[in-house]
Amino acid sequence: MRRGFAVTLIEEGTSPAPLQPSDERWEGNDLQAVFTRGRGIGGSANFWHGGLITLDRSDVEGSASFGTGTKWPMAYADLSRHYEAATALMSGGELDLRQLEDTPSSVEGLALAPDLFRFKPLFFPATPYSPASAIERAIGHGLTLRSGWRARRVRVGANGVATDVVIAHAGTGAEDVVQADAVILAAGGIGSPKLLLQSDLGPAADLRLPIGQRLIDHPTGFVFKARLRRRMDLRALFGVRPSPGLRYRRRYGATLAPSRLAEADGRNHVLYLRPAFSLRSPAGYAALKQRLVAYKGTGLKAADLVRLVAHADMLAEAANFKFGLVTNVRYVAGFVFAEQLDPEANAIEPDGRGGFRVRWSISKPDADSLRRFLGCFTEAHAQLFDRVVTFDGLLGSGAHHSGGCRMGHSHADGVVDGGLRVFGTTNLYVADGSVLGTSGYANTGLTIAALALRCVEAIAGAGSVSDVRAPSPAPVPSFPLATARPVASMTAGGQPEQTR
Repeated sequence: MRRGFAVTLIEEGTSPAPLQPSDERWEGNDLQAVFTRGRGIGGSANFWHGGLITLDRSDVEGSASFGTGTKWPMAYADLSRHYEAATALMSGGELDLRQLEDTPSSVEGLALAPDLFRFKPLFFPATPYSPASAIERAIGHGLTLRSGWRARRVRVGANGVATDVVIAHAGTGAEDVVQADAVILAAGGIGSPKLLLQSDLGPAADLRLPIGQRLIDHPTGFVFKARLRRRMDLRALFGVRPSPGLRYRRRYGATLAPSRLAEADGRNHVLYLRPAFSLRSPAGYAALKQRLVAYKGTGLKAADLVRLVAHADMLAEAANFKFGLVTNVRYVAGFVFAEQLDPEANAIEPDGRGGFRVRWSISKPDADSLRRFLGCFTEAHAQLFDRVVTFDGLLGSGAHHSGGCRMGHSHADGVVDGGLRVFGTTNLYVADGSVLGTSGYANTGLTIAALALRCVEAIAGAGSVSDVRAPSPAPVPSFPLATARPVASMTAGGQPEQTR
């Protein structure tokens, strides 16, 4: 707006609330995670913890699992440049990129297996970041907010130019049209594919873009509990205290070193060790937690109160995980975020009845890769464990659904190009988690912010995404492996679901 842009933001919700769309039919309902999708200014950022973490070079420049070329149509050095700006934005300037990319093999005496594993930091702010305050400030500078309206479809002319967005009032259903010189979709990993699937895409429709295909997420959950051979203080890994001079807690997870990714089929998984009080399976509590989070303060049923009492020990572990009351323990729980690589069977598709069918599942290759990763970890650190109890079937959605509008080198393998412009169009963009074809370690918020900055730069600075050039790739860093535009208007449409 300071550069002469007139910006209109379409937001369905008038206040923050969980988004539970009635037009979706999920196959495998036990894996659905609607509670992390939100509406209202700030979207689901009102519900997430704001953890900041970067992808690795292998997630961007590695070989594509299908099609040709690299995984992303950009160099990691370019992403890193936007990471730097996004880190300063989302951390209020308290963090810099070097802190997020620090990957030691030992942390305060806790060492990982030499040349095999390393620690990956995840930063949690004391007050979770939300774009709500920035949006409110922008309104004072001329931003037009259409609150209580949802984007229904984008209309693209025969020349490939997106002309307007059809919107509907969330309460009355009355329709209106917002004209724009550039349209940016930011409806989230599930919302943007749905919006494109019901839009008039003009020439882009003839390209048969893979909209909604190869949906990915991060299978996440408890994978084992273990009794340690001796008591261990996990304070350094657990991150119960803010980093010195910062309002951020740093939590470390164990990941494979870049040179050893073949141990898990080239996937970047991350394992967090949490203090535990017993070897009891968290299965019952894991199921109950899904129910509890969905309540969002609306009250508890008597039956669920009984279940809470029955899982008092699991509740104690959860409370301890949040507040860090006990860190020196004899038991640990292994919690994992597993990377999923574009399974062909997973998709978001129209169901023929005005709604959408969402298929997302954890495939056998996903499970096999994770099993190898865990086996590699426990074997390499066998000296730490007296007994390990593994759990099957406790993985679920990590609420980072991505891939439905994935970036690609061409329309054959993607929906948007490296500047986030929809193939076959000149001014239609997608800037949210749906463009990620790979998402690495989980917590995609920082990556989404970096890509949004890239998108804005492309529109404001070049006028055409094709004019945006990524810098030459920088040399691959070595890791020490010791012991261990002016535009009349831009419209952001849909149901903001900022993936955490």
